[in-house]
Amino acid sequence: MPNHVHLILKINYQIKSVTLGNIIRYFKARTVSDWLKLIELNQLNALASIWQRNYYEHLIRNEAEYLKFINYVKANPLNWQRDSYHPNNLKNFTSENNL
Repeated sequence: MPNHVHLILKINYQIKSVTLGNIIRYFKARTVSDWLKLIELNQLNALASIWQRNYYEHLIRNEAEYLKFINYVKANPLNWQRDSYHPNNLKNFTSENNL
C-alpha cells in the first residue's frame, strides 16, 4: 500500500541489542534520511511527516497465524482503491466531512 507498510520480522534474540523497537527506529530513520536526500537532490518543496508516531505489533505464535498474516499482506494492496486516504477518495472524504 502506498500509505502504509506491513513487515513480518524474525528477530534473533541471541543478539541482545536487537529489539523490535530498535529495528523500527532504524527503519524509520533510514527512510526519512533517504526521503530528505531525494527531496534535496531533486530540489522538491515536499517536506512532510511521513511516519506516524507509533506502530502496531503482533507476535505470530504458530504456522497458521503466519499463513493468515502472509495472505493478509499479499491481499492488502487490493483494498487501496477503497482506502479513504487514496488520492481519488480524498476529495470526497474531505467534502463529506466539511458539511
